[in-house]
Amino acid sequence: MPQDAASTPAPDLASRYVDVASIPWSPTRWPGVVAKTLMEDKTTGMATLLMR
Repeated sequence: MPQDAASTPAPDLASRYVDVASIPWSPTRWPGVVAKTLMEDKTTGMATLLMR
């Protein structure tokens, strides 16, 4: 069965391997909260972060 364009992921949104251990924790504006930015698209504002 053929897939339509809406159900086919765009290459920009494809899954990626991220070496999380090599990404530094960055401070946030909240005391005691740090973040690792795993993916960020400044054009669209889309991002994936780990927070602790």
